[in-house]
Amino acid sequence: MTTTSRLLADVKTLNENANKGDFDKLLIDMIDGITDAADEYMGVKYTRATEQTVYFDGGVKSIYLPHANVSAVTVYFDDELLTVDYDYTLYPETGIIRSRFENGFAKGNRIIRVVYDGGYLEDALPMAFRRKIVKQTNYEFRRRNDAGLSSVTFPNGTINKYQIDEWLPDVKAELDRRRRLVI
Repeated sequence: MTTTSRLLADVKTLNENANKGDFDKLLIDMIDGITDAADEYMGVKYTRATEQTVYFDGGVKSIYLPHANVSAVTVYFDDELLTVDYDYTLYPETGIIRSRFENGFAKGNRIIRVVYDGGYLEDALPMAFRRKIVKQTNYEFRRRNDAGLSSVTFPNGTINKYQIDEWLPDVKAELDRRRRLVI
């Protein structure tokens, strides 16, 4: 993902230390890395991509595109154009294509070709997802210098911290909620 000023501004707004130096490149790299890791964890990409071409084997009832929020979808079976709502049903928000034939798409290796645009522009990311990416980025930015530190003991008690490479519990809950389940 190529971060624009919107996500960067959100991160800097929530972390006053991010404004005390030239941390833009570091923050952009962190946002991009966290977003890519979130996509991988969820099993579906939310980052924007255009004119993607993917191939699938036949013999299945459903095809799971790599991206959510797909548009401009064109499906070919053995180089023959298929018709939406006649040959298949498209679920654009989840990126799933389901055959309308009782036995699904006919068998064949890499016989189904799909061309599509998918994911979200940065400004259009779902708000809950956006907030969690910003929160995880701020957490990792604050903890970047104390990697490996899991607890600190003070006279009044001990503070335990999450590992820097772990998802925060509420971030993980949001990613789990958006995770793709393949049935």
